Amino acid sequence: MNTRKLVQQLVVIAGVGIFYSLIFSCAPHYSPIFPGLDVLVKEKVDLIRGKRIGILSNRTAISSDGKHIVNVLTAIPEVTVTTLINLEYGKQTERTDSVKAQIDSTTGITTYILHCNSRKLPSEMLQNVDALIFDLQDIGVRFSNDLRVMILAMEATANKGIEFIVLDRPNPLTGAIVEGPVLQPEFKSPLGLLSIPIRHGMTMGELALYINGEELLPHGLKAKLTVVPAKNWRRMQWFDKTGLQWVEVPSHTPPLEATLLFPGLHLLEGTNITVGSKPDQVYNCIGASWIDKELLFKKLKSYHLYGVSFAPVLFTPPKIFQITQSLNSQTEQCQGLSIKVTDRNVFRSVSCAVYLLSSIHQLYPNKIQFTHKFDLLVGNDKVRRSLIANVKPRRIIASWERELNYFKSIRKKYLLYN
Repeated sequence: MNTRKLVQQLVVIAGVGIFYSLIFSCAPHYSPIFPGLDVLVKEKVDLIRGKRIGILSNRTAISSDGKHIVNVLTAIPEVTVTTLINLEYGKQTERTDSVKAQIDSTTGITTYILHCNSRKLPSEMLQNVDALIFDLQDIGVRFSNDLRVMILAMEATANKGIEFIVLDRPNPLTGAIVEGPVLQPEFKSPLGLLSIPIRHGMTMGELALYINGEELLPHGLKAKLTVVPAKNWRRMQWFDKTGLQWVEVPSHTPPLEATLLFPGLHLLEGTNITVGSKPDQVYNCIGASWIDKELLFKKLKSYHLYGVSFAPVLFTPPKIFQITQSLNSQTEQCQGLSIKVTDRNVFRSVSCAVYLLSSIHQLYPNKIQFTHKFDLLVGNDKVRRSLIANVKPRRIIASWERELNYFKSIRKKYLLYN
């Protein structure tokens, strides 16, 4: 190779390097994201210094470097953690409202277990507490157990005049996308206590401000609320872009990728359609023994839904997915569809569920069944009645747009992030 050619190649290589350097230098730069726990410790520790602190959390309450909230706070001088309330998950039949305390011999912290289906937060758990810290990684849907427990905690602290501090965390589904019907008051239940959409696009801190600001606690109570926001999080950011660790909780928190499908496919728990094929793939497919997978695939494909793809599949659901004996006792082989999100920015899980259910009802009107739980999850009975009447999916989805827009106008007052 002569000298001229070598120089030409070096110039080209240098030019390419400069080109990419310019591209990356012009790309948006995001600062590291810190959950409210980190912000409390680094910037707002005076909120808890000199007080008897209670903590309501689970294993998701970790700092940006992976340390659990108890270890973080007990390491701070002049901060006294007296009480830990561990949130426990499981079946409704496992619920207990009894108050049993254990005292850690090393730290002296009194530890309680609160089941997610408990009807209240017992006042005994707050008897040695000046301020209760709430730190849970929510999954961004109305029927979240964590949201329900936060409401119970706000009510309990308000009754006792105790400070309530929410350490905020990003919404894993972003804070920009809102979808689904708003829950109607007559359909309030443990599956949904707030008149908000299924996918609300708010953080727990924002929801706490919303609850207090709109006076949604029973008997006109208002919590002595402080929210410590996460730092540097933007509403458009998905959780896997935050650099934070996603912590799964058995029987409660799905894998991160499954949270995309959860808001819509969880509605199928109110039907006789099985969701999921493996314990670690809870929302990867849907089906039933009486479905013709090819026929259903053809029907769904005709809608050309954005951001999602389907494929015919055979699977045998394990017993973990038998939701109710009367409807979902299927242990035989199911036919159905595997579901894969191809573009999460345009995919809408609740709308997808409407198209799925509409297609199945059109094909098998005498096979598909709905329970009252379906109405409670949706937040009204209009969607079920429309599906049974074979109203077109797009009209069903359009039917909740007005109430959705009204909710968006109200929630603006309580948003903490750009």
